[in-house]
Amino acid sequence: MFVFSLVFFFSIIFSQDDLSNWGAITSYLTPTGMALNSNGITYASTEGGLLQYDKVNDEFTFIGLDEGLVYLDLSSIALDSKERIWLGGNKPRGCLQVYDPEFGLVEFFEDALIDSIGKIVIDDDMALIIYKGKTLGDFGILKFNLKQDGLPEYKDYFNNFSDDPITQINDVDVSSDSIYVTTDKGLFSGNKEDNLKFSSNWHNSSGQTLENLSLKHFIFGETSYLFSNGSIHVRTDNVWSDYCSSFSGNVLQVEKDDQKIGILTDEYFHEYIDCQVSSYQIPFGSQVNTWNSNNLDFKTYFTSFLMVDNDEVIFGIKDHGISFWSQFDDSHDLKTPNTPIKNVYNAIVMTESGALAGTSHFGTMYKHGDNFFNFVPDVYEKYYNTESSSFNLTSLNYTPGDLPHVPITIMEKNNGNLFFCNSGVLPGSAAILELNLIDDQLIKYDDEVIDGWDGIYQLGTNSHYMLVNQIEKDDFGNMWVVNPFCEKQGHLLAVQSSNDDMWSHVLVPDDKSYLPQTIALETIGAQQRIWLGFSYG
Repeated sequence: MFVFSLVFFFSIIFSQDDLSNWGAITSYLTPTGMALNSNGITYASTEGGLLQYDKVNDEFTFIGLDEGLVYLDLSSIALDSKERIWLGGNKPRGCLQVYDPEFGLVEFFEDALIDSIGKIVIDDDMALIIYKGKTLGDFGILKFNLKQDGLPEYKDYFNNFSDDPITQINDVDVSSDSIYVTTDKGLFSGNKEDNLKFSSNWHNSSGQTLENLSLKHFIFGETSYLFSNGSIHVRTDNVWSDYCSSFSGNVLQVEKDDQKIGILTDEYFHEYIDCQVSSYQIPFGSQVNTWNSNNLDFKTYFTSFLMVDNDEVIFGIKDHGISFWSQFDDSHDLKTPNTPIKNVYNAIVMTESGALAGTSHFGTMYKHGDNFFNFVPDVYEKYYNTESSSFNLTSLNYTPGDLPHVPITIMEKNNGNLFFCNSGVLPGSAAILELNLIDDQLIKYDDEVIDGWDGIYQLGTNSHYMLVNQIEKDDFGNMWVVNPFCEKQGHLLAVQSSNDDMWSHVLVPDDKSYLPQTIALETIGAQQRIWLGFSYG
């Protein structure tokens, strides 16, 4: 997963004490699954590690590499009988980690052929885990026996459920004598005592009635239920039939608590009680992406939920954290951790004060001590919690550059301002940004400073589209900006003076040098020698 590798490169620079001691700075904003222990502590697996929230003390705890975890991009979570936390790894490292809040990491399992891990089910004497393999079409179930201390010991895997190829496993459940696997080709059941390596020992329990449906979740019981997108099916006398009314949305998660059935989709939570349904739309962020020039998945949606006994529902929400919803008064208590917004930063810098700053297409992060400050383009502001006292987010008035162009350099000027590029913009959208951290004021430098397209490499294209590569600061505090495709005026370097912030330019030496890529500065006495690397063209 390329994005996450950037985060680890980003973090080792910041927190490495020696060559074997790794740390990480990651985003805990988006839960991928949740669990609640007997003391009322909420745990959430996230894309950046394990998030712990103590509601009584209103306190977040971040559990990551420093606390013993090996891999932080987590996809699933479950609690065992000793309230240890089982964590599934997202691609490309589908590992299983068992974390004890008192003793740290107590078990770790990994196989090079496993790409990611899904739902985890822990029974009295076994654990079953959905996995996706590295090879195309490899979906299956891992079986672990539980040792005397309740920790897992790998036993077997099952991936041969049907002669009809399965392209998705969505759920796994267990009863006293059977294992149930919910797939896009039906619900398959197998007896625990049989050899489940063979498809002949798996039986399609959904029957012909539901054969054309991609099934999402199964609830086993005296009355059993199957769920597909938009519909519920109930089994009576071994015959499946439609149950209650249909609902809206793609199923993410289903839970049953006594007479209540909760169905979570990305935008709605549907609750059924004796076939009476109540539907609640996500109350946070933006459900419609009104600015999507880069086809980004920028939409606020539910990710997971827990039904609590006292008519409380706990939701995981993309880019927002955890929400506690009271059904008594329909109130939401949203808790957003103090964390970076994303797990991707394309450029970083350490400031003179010892703070860390990083920037990307999605915004800029500034970490000073234990506090994070996020600065995002105003087009993205609506997708975050802007009212939290613990989550620091400031909206900046600029349009981020077109992907795949990303800001690859951020520097600190002598005056303490952050100075970074915003490559891939047209005139009117600044290509260089300067952020004053004292008053959060943004200074923008547009086509009066940065050169752009003028029909040389893209014939007939005179849009002045601006690209910026590396930025470097010399020993005197001057800022040197490398400006490829400098076709209109031939300004291959833009230079800002540290004395008065005025700009000057270095011209191309010939009609072939319009693609500067990188810069190195050499100090010779009171002079600077500039080295430039060019792309052939």
